[in-house]
Order: sequence, then structure tokens, then C-alpha cells
Amino acid sequence: MPDPQFWFGRRVLVTGCTGLLGTAVVRELLDRGAYVAGLVRDRVPDGDYQRDRRFRNVHLVRGRVEDRFRVQSALAIHHIQSVLHLVGPTDSSSLDRGTATVLSAIQGHDSRITVVTARPLPGLGLAGANAAEPMKCPIRWGVASFGEVFGGGDRHTFRVVPGTIVSHLLGDRSHAIMESGPAKDFVYAVDAARACLALSESLAESGTPGRSVVNFRSGWVYSEADMAAIVRAIAAKAPLPRLTESLVEKPLSWEPSVSMVEGIRETISWYRDFLRSRFFGTRSAVLSPRAAA
Repeated sequence: MPDPQFWFGRRVLVTGCTGLLGTAVVRELLDRGAYVAGLVRDRVPDGDYQRDRRFRNVHLVRGRVEDRFRVQSALAIHHIQSVLHLVGPTDSSSLDRGTATVLSAIQGHDSRITVVTARPLPGLGLAGANAAEPMKCPIRWGVASFGEVFGGGDRHTFRVVPGTIVSHLLGDRSHAIMESGPAKDFVYAVDAARACLALSESLAESGTPGRSVVNFRSGWVYSEADMAAIVRAIAAKAPLPRLTESLVEKPLSWEPSVSMVEGIRETISWYRDFLRSRFFGTRSAVLSPRAAA
């Protein structure tokens, strides 16, 4: 796990800092005493950035991640030492949006800066997939791969965890998502954030240029139908279906620090608070009597 002393006072730029993973990363960095600059567009969306006072300590940089001048100026003005580029990927076969710009800006400013990007796992492939994949690169670049990340603050309700939670809290089965598809490795956002920090720390300590891909897996491998059943049971405080965990390796000594059940409970709590006070999409944020009980 990341060493808190390593991050104390370290100057970090986070792109995608208002997203699910980005928010979790920013919170972890602030808790460790890091100096955090966050690249955002014109408006910071409603959510944890308004409710959590810790985020007032983030130095916001307005601009688009595809704007190399804006990224490079942020690196210079804030004397950045580490970058966590967490803007959402387009798909599992392409680079994350803005990655080429971020890498170019770092190389043009200071190649000693480390950068970590996050992208989906290239497939379930549990056997032997946690070994780092090296690739020649003029900077220290780490790619943290995850299955499906879940947690409070995810606006993508087509995903099984938030979709099932919203359906339950609104008492509206028509809001439920399609429960199909292959099994996935689910990971709680807090632990995914800690994995990103662990990889960034490892890159800084190695001092060796190149790209390394590390696959972080929790071992919570379920189909969407099975995960939906688990979420419904936890939300309803009903007996849980049988839970299983696949054996996986522990890259960089990382493993989940929060149990899956506790992670889902915390996610449900986040959406319950959110729906009580705000609109979610086009639906009124009014809980049904059953969900509010």
C-alpha cells in the first residue's frame, strides 16, 4: 500500500478529478497531505466536490485535457512531480482520452515526472495476468488496469451496481439495467484509487523510463445477474447469495482493504443521500416509502 510519508507535500496533477475514480484518488491524496491540482472543464459537477470540505484544498486548473498548452502550463505553474491521468477511456482497445497529449506535455516539460493512467482490463484472463508488461517509453508511465470499478458518485447508471441501487431506492423496476454479459472482476473505487497511488509510488522509486501495465484484481468475479442479486440483497437487508472470491496475485502488495459487502453498503449510502437531496438524470430525487424506511 502507498506510504503516507511519500505523498506528504508531493505535488500531483489529477485529470478526470471529478469522476468516480478521480474523486477517490483526490480524496486519498488529500488525506496523505499531497498538494493536488485538478484539471477540470468549465464547471465542476454536483457531488462530492460540493459536499466534502476537503476538496476546497484542490487547486483547480480550468481547461481540456486535449489542450497540450494547458496541460504543460499546469505542470510548470504547480511544479508537478506526479500525474494521475484518469479521464475516462473510450474503450478497452484504445488509449484513454487525452493520454497522448498528457504524455507529450510531460516529455516536453520534465521527463522525470511520473504518470499513471487507468483503463479497463483487456479481458478476464485471471491466470498470470498480474505480471508487469514493460514497454520502451521516454518517461515513467504506469497503466493500472481494473475490471468494473464501483462506488458512490458514479453517474453511469447503465452499470450494474449503480443501476441496481437506483432501481431499488426509487422503487422502480423499470430503471433496472439489463443483467447480462460475461463475468467481471469488480473493485471498489477506494481500493482502485489506492492501487493507482501504489503504482505511481513504485514508478517514482524505480527511476527507470518505460511503460508498465499492471492488472489489479479484487477476485470478486461475478456475472451482472449475480452482482445485481447481491446488491439487491444488501440493499434490502436480506440473506446474501453465496459469495465466492477467486484467487488472484497481489501486484505491488495491493489487495482490497474494504470487503465487497461493505463497499456496496457504502455505495448504497452515497446514493441514498444523493437521491434525497437532488435530481438524478430526469427523475425526481424522491425516495419511495419502502426505500426510505
